[in-house]
Amino acid sequence: MAREWCSKQAGFDLIDELDSVERHVSLWRGSENAMRDLYRAPESLRKLCDIALSSLIVYAVAIISSGVDILFISDPSSSGDVISKKHCHCVNA
Repeated sequence: MAREWCSKQAGFDLIDELDSVERHVSLWRGSENAMRDLYRAPESLRKLCDIALSSLIVYAVAIISSGVDILFISDPSSSGDVISKKHCHCVNA
């Protein structure tokens, strides 16, 4: 109801945020452990990223279905500034 009122009655764009896969995994494993997994358990990290992606898709569909106008995803934890380019491409592939 609040979303409908904001967008239709008040004329506001509704904005919501969605974690990226890497941020989601970092919240589950902890940032340091997720970074360690890049080297020590890359296949386990990949599987966890797949699980995170599936849960984020369900959440994104729910957000969009609720009437959000703008959905943004940002994540500094997997950029080339935080991890090596090699790992950045591996995680984001």
